[in-house]
Formats: sequence, C-alpha cells, structure tokens
Amino acid sequence: MHSQDGPAKTGAESRSAPVVRKPEAASGAPPTGLLALQGSIGNAAVVQMMRTADRPPLQEEHEHGDGCGHGRTDQAPVQRSAVHDVLRGAGRPLDSATRTDMESRLGADFSDVRIHNNAAAKASAAEIGARAYTSGSHVVIGSGGADKHTLAHELTHVIQQRQGQVAGTDNGQGLRVSDPSDRFEREAEATARRVMSGPVAAGPDVQRALPTRGPAAAPAVQRTVQDRLTDGYWAEQAEGKKAVKAPTKASGGRKGDEILQVVGPGLIKELADLCAGKSEEELNAMGRLELFRAMDESEAADIEAWWGGHDDSTAKLNDMNQWILDHKGDEKPSSAFNKQFGETKKTAAPGTEPKDGTLPIGYHLGDETQARSYLDPKRPGEQALMKFVLRPGAHELLFSPKYMAVDGSAAKRTPQSLRNIHGGMPQAKKGEGLLDGYVGIKQESRGDFSVAVSSKWSKLLFQIFVERIERA
Repeated sequence: MHSQDGPAKTGAESRSAPVVRKPEAASGAPPTGLLALQGSIGNAAVVQMMRTADRPPLQEEHEHGDGCGHGRTDQAPVQRSAVHDVLRGAGRPLDSATRTDMESRLGADFSDVRIHNNAAAKASAAEIGARAYTSGSHVVIGSGGADKHTLAHELTHVIQQRQGQVAGTDNGQGLRVSDPSDRFEREAEATARRVMSGPVAAGPDVQRALPTRGPAAAPAVQRTVQDRLTDGYWAEQAEGKKAVKAPTKASGGRKGDEILQVVGPGLIKELADLCAGKSEEELNAMGRLELFRAMDESEAADIEAWWGGHDDSTAKLNDMNQWILDHKGDEKPSSAFNKQFGETKKTAAPGTEPKDGTLPIGYHLGDETQARSYLDPKRPGEQALMKFVLRPGAHELLFSPKYMAVDGSAAKRTPQSLRNIHGGMPQAKKGEGLLDGYVGIKQESRGDFSVAVSSKWSKLLFQIFVERIERA
C-alpha cells in the first residue's frame, strides 16, 4: 500500500499485509506521500492478503456443525478496517472528460480504473490518515484529495503497479503502507508535478489497450461480477438505505411442490429472458459468478457421477430444468420428481442411503480464496476444489428475496446490507444460514460470507442457477 501524507516507513516486500503513510509536515509544495495500497505482487494478491488478514469481531464467528464442510480454526479474529470494505466495492469509472485528460497527460489507458469517493471511501482514508490511496486500479479519494494533482499522483501509482513490484511495509492491520521517501512515491510526485504543469499532451502518446472480442474480454467483467461475494460491494449498494431490523425468528421455508410449480419455473424463465437474443460475445460480457467449495474427494466423485454420461454438465442441468417446465402443471410434481430422479432403498447401491436426485453437494460455497483455505495440506489426494459457474447474469437474480434467505445482522455485512437494499429478506435459521427452499447466506469469520444450501429443494433451486460444474 502506498500512502501520501504519512510518517516515513521502509520495509521489504511481504505477502503478509499491505502498508499506510501519514502526512509529513505541511509545506507550500503539492501534497506528497499520498496513500496508495500498492501491491508488490499485483492487485489480486493484495486483496487476497487483506482477506486473509481480515477477520470480523468474535461474536460474528462462524459456528461449525455437522455437514457444514468447514474445518475449525483457533486463530483469533482481527478488527476489520474500513479500507478492506471500500476496496471490495465496485467503484465507478473515471468520467470521460477526466479520463481523456489524464490519459493524454500520462500516456496510459485508464479504462479499468475505478474511483471510490463516497462517504465510506472518505471514512476509510481518514482512518489511515490519508487524503487518497490506490490499490491496483482502485483509487480511493478522501477529504481534501479531489484535486487533479492528487489524481495524477494516484494514477501514476496505478501505472507503477501494472509494471510490477512496489514498496510497502506491514502496519499490523492487514495493510501495507508506502514510505514518502521511497522511489515510487518520489516518482509519482515528480510525474504529477510535471504532467500538471503544462498543457495536455497529444493524444497519440496514449498507450491504449487493444480492443478485445468474445471471451477474451471477460476477465475485467468477471472481477466486477465476483465483487458480489464481498461485504464491501453490498455495503456500497446499501448506502443511504433505511436500516431494516433482522427478524428474531426464522421465516417459513418452501416445500417441493411450490419450488416445482412456481419458484423454479419462474426462475428458469427469468434466466432465459436475460440471455434471449444475445450473441456469445454479449453473454460473456454479462459475466458469470463463480462459487467454490472444498470437499472430500468422495463428494466430488458423487457430483461428477450425478451428471453421469453427460460430458458437459450443462446438458444434465438443462434436462432437469426442462423436466420442471414440463411438469409445473402437475398436481403433485414433487412425487413425480422423486420417481424420475430419486432413488429408493431398493434402487440405491447396497450399503448407501438413497439419493434424492438433486445436486449432491454439502452445505456451503464461497469465493475461491475462502474455499481454498479449507483444503488441508496434510490430506493430499483426499480433497478436491470444485467450481460452480452460474449462468450469464444469474448474479443479478440470486441475491433477491425471491431466492435468497440471510442470517446475520452486523452493520455493513452482506446479510444486513441486503435487508436494507430490499426492505427485508427471508430470515434463515441461526447458525448456518439455511432455509428450506431458499439459497442462504451466512456471515463468516473466514472470508465475508458463504452461500448455503441444505435441503433437497434448496439444492434444486441452487442448481437452476448453475451453468456448469468443474474441478478448479
């Protein structure tokens, strides 16, 4: 992390935490030492380090139970920093006039830069004593940091991070902060002074990224889609919304006939409408949310066997969705579903429990960093990491009260943010975030939250969102 306005610090590059700086003595010169969360090994790694170091208060810690698929940890929780939440937000692009001006002055493409300048951004900058800071392509503007000189300084840090390693020292709070005297800060300040002292440079000097087509354009979109697995994203969406009190009791769940007659067919239609008439390029541009689960190899084998002779899991899932549409008018479609897809004691393999026909997955899924943290290095070959890729645009529907229930009420955590956004959410059962007939969310102490499925009908609802399943 690089900071402008911080006490001098130096330190070797480390994967353990990012770095922050406080203001130097005031002078007539332009501000120096702007805070910038500069990742010496790239933005993705810096964010990962933050997430690894980031822990909510003890009372929010996940309670493990049978079937949750999580190991236990004795690591003490660490106080969250507002910086973590802000950097997990989506931010906004530079406005076209500012972007054109800065691209011409600095000779770089800033199409991927995201600006954060809301109240949460200002509070995070104040927390670390800075007017602005940068992490990868995210520029956070605090109080007094909205001038063009500061922006030019921060955008220079964006360019530096694209080119590789930068300096920073662990401040003990999961952040690395730069030193005002290091060469990266000196270079950023010198560049800002130079480019802002004269007229705009000619446009041809801009090193613009080449246009991409089809799947090659997806990675930038995917980062934005994956932001939905962070507390920061939902806290930003909920900003200014009235707080909604969490219910004291769990909501009523939904049974199989309701899922098969109403909820499932409605979701299948909504997902189809999102994709109707779109080219493959347009579908890729919509993005696909990816969820991960660490599991025993036996569970992974069951999942792979579940789609049987289908070489592409999409075929299996599409076949089941079509069955739901064909039978939504049945009086008791749940009975027909059991006969079509489930097992009885007579048809189950000897010594095994009958399978219910839905995706045979355990309780919780999360982002890749969270899921990988549950892999036990002492059990090589005994565990697997599975990836569940949702259908294009499915992330726009998943977090709706029509399909999701939540547990947890801490401010700026995802369950409470979703309540505030929607004016209320179905209440999942305490402990694991589960509710029959819904996809659940549970606040976590390792990562921000997990997506929870438990009962047969919750799993069926979840699998409607899924496009494909593969080993990660």
